[in-house]
Amino acid sequence: MRFLASWKAMPSRSRSAAMVVCLRGHQGLRRLPRHDQGRHGHRHHYTDTGLTPGTSYTYGVKARDTADQVGPAFGTVTVTTSGPPPVTGDTFYLRSGGQLATQAATAGYSDTIRSADGTNRDGTPCNPLVYEVKNVNGALKAGAGTAFTFKVDAGTDVGYAQQARVSYDLTGDGTFDRVETFRYFASDPITGWEDYTSARQGVLSASGNLGDLNGGTIRVEVWSALGNGPSTLQVGTGSVLTIPFA
Repeated sequence: MRFLASWKAMPSRSRSAAMVVCLRGHQGLRRLPRHDQGRHGHRHHYTDTGLTPGTSYTYGVKARDTADQVGPAFGTVTVTTSGPPPVTGDTFYLRSGGQLATQAATAGYSDTIRSADGTNRDGTPCNPLVYEVKNVNGALKAGAGTAFTFKVDAGTDVGYAQQARVSYDLTGDGTFDRVETFRYFASDPITGWEDYTSARQGVLSASGNLGDLNGGTIRVEVWSALGNGPSTLQVGTGSVLTIPFA
């Protein structure tokens, strides 16, 4: 975005205004020198970059003369950048359509986890269900880790197992900086939701390092590690991810 400022000379016993100070809130962004001592009201341009989407900022200017006199802020204007604001919070619900949302749905639904086709897929995602949230901000909590409870069901089928991976792209640049794969959960042959939890199954493998999230992306993958047919994952309400960020 561009902030356009104009001003007139500031009265002084010495000389007229020598510069203006461009402000964002109370933060001085740039001092803009007077181009021509005789041209009062000379127009300057200043482009402020690196702003957060969906956020309001207030701008103004202060005149300062060669006698070091600084006037009050004038010409203030408040603008709101385009785009959605950053996502914050540490709790996300798996939602239909591949979303991770900070709020649960009004009702639970089922997504189908495709079959492992009789092949051992332990540790390697194959045709996974994928859930993502982007533009996430958060400070890493010391000593905390990824936690989840995913509700799964394989009906009355025997020899089925579901598995999950959680990945963190800390800056949203398309590269996942931390990838955590959890041990699979062997579901029982009784119809009804079962809890596949990180606390019970634990981490199978992990690579990379965590750090603060700054416009980051979080991805959850769930797939069949074992079995000859599909199983189901509850989404909307019951399946919850907790991330180690504040």
